[in-house]
Amino acid sequence: MLAVGLARALGRQRTGAAPLVAKGCLLRKRATPPQTGLSVAARRENLRGAFEVIKPDAIRGRTIVLVDDVMTTGATLSACARALKHAGAAQVMGLTLARATPQFPDLSRVDDDNTVDGLDRDST
Repeated sequence: MLAVGLARALGRQRTGAAPLVAKGCLLRKRATPPQTGLSVAARRENLRGAFEVIKPDAIRGRTIVLVDDVMTTGATLSACARALKHAGAAQVMGLTLARATPQFPDLSRVDDDNTVDGLDRDST
């Protein structure tokens, strides 16, 4: 619903067609335990290989905007972006409605890789 609303709003502001909303291109291929209570590293590991692109022709060579309701650590967006990039997306960006942060983060549990997606970026 967020992606459709965004595409409509962008279409009204631009001349030409609204951006394409491609549903069903990305699939969670295995169930994963809830992310709640997991450290950043554990969240990343929990989602490793959990997503696959099932319509690679729809994303190959395109700029993809992933739309999600809430981001906590970025592990889900990063896992999805990784699958899309491996399937040939030219660029992947994440857009969220809200950002959740823990009230008292346990910084001692964060591994040395302080990047959001393991690609040496320190922001989303």
